[in-house]
Amino acid sequence: MIIRSLFEVIKWPIFVFTFVYSVLLTVSMSSDALAIAKLALSIISVLVLLSFQHSIHFVEGEKSLRYFIGFKLFNTTIFAFESKTITYTNIDKVELQVIHQTPKVKVYCTDDPEHNQSQLIPLTTRLWLPKNKRSVYSHKLKTALVSQGLNCVGSFDAFNEKRCTSFSSVNLDSDTVNLFKRPLINHPIITTFPVFMAAMPLPAKLFHQIRLPFYLACALGLLFMWSSQNWQAALVAIVFGVLGSVAMHMIKANRYFHCPGQGPSELVVEQDALSVPALFFLDRKTHSFAKGEIKKIDITWNWYIYKDSNIYSYSTAEKQKYPYIFEVIFTLVNGEQHRLPGHVFQSNDYVVALYDKGYSVELSQIDQLPMKWRMYILIPMTVGLSIMLCYGLYRLFIVLQT
Repeated sequence: MIIRSLFEVIKWPIFVFTFVYSVLLTVSMSSDALAIAKLALSIISVLVLLSFQHSIHFVEGEKSLRYFIGFKLFNTTIFAFESKTITYTNIDKVELQVIHQTPKVKVYCTDDPEHNQSQLIPLTTRLWLPKNKRSVYSHKLKTALVSQGLNCVGSFDAFNEKRCTSFSSVNLDSDTVNLFKRPLINHPIITTFPVFMAAMPLPAKLFHQIRLPFYLACALGLLFMWSSQNWQAALVAIVFGVLGSVAMHMIKANRYFHCPGQGPSELVVEQDALSVPALFFLDRKTHSFAKGEIKKIDITWNWYIYKDSNIYSYSTAEKQKYPYIFEVIFTLVNGEQHRLPGHVFQSNDYVVALYDKGYSVELSQIDQLPMKWRMYILIPMTVGLSIMLCYGLYRLFIVLQT
């Protein structure tokens, strides 16, 4: 029995698209170097997608488990991020569980059968399963594993689901603060937080000024496509337009929030007071709020997908969801409110420092997409690839007609 991960399943739509694009390139290919380079790149992409594997294979005949993440073609390993073969005697149990709405299979095993229960090493694989099929697949999987003599526990149903309470408000305590701590054990508490001034949100009146390079690049790209059907030049122009808009935002933000004579732009968490730099206030002066002046601190946040670059074992799927803070909101006893955007400083460490210094904090999870700028990349890429596919089909139709 082979259990294929979510990542291996979602590669197939991309593989089909890339394969079709490669066929279209082959049919309408000319002899110039650019066309040959495109075809070679497409073939390499097809082979990479075809060879990628992330699966757990329970080999009943050998009474062993094969765990593999990497690239394998025709049973020949090209490159492996992680590869293990473990006999059934070293497997303590197989657990089926839904964690943060994602079905996962955890195999608890030891490299040495003399290891005790507390030293079990879990191998985790995320699955793609529609909700209406989870119960049936769970029963089928448990039956198959038990028939091979393995201890299989749990299921993919709501009774076995582990998650944080969604879209609710909770007080920051010793349990919830662990969500915001760095994975490094005994990491020192940070109390000073530099503010990245270039990323500060600007007033709405500067919206179109910031995006002017992007507007001009889009117009230039349309001109390239209309006059010469040069898709590559149009794409390069749009990319430079995006980079130009980012640079424009950084320049204007540095000018707009520059506060001469006010010292470094740093947030400071102290035992009795919180210091907030001048750039967050209209009077452009640094403010300090005593603990007694603060009525409450609200933090709005949500999960976003994250992969820690310091983790070399791709089986540690638990670290792929990370809390993203949108805003830190101070409400004072006199009714004033001050908002700090979470993306301009190390807001997760800021939450840990607030808890360490004894401040009362309320966490509010909201239904909002973290890091929306990713959509400005993914959506144009999807549209561009769709246009390229339609254009390739049109070229193929012209070739077949002639």
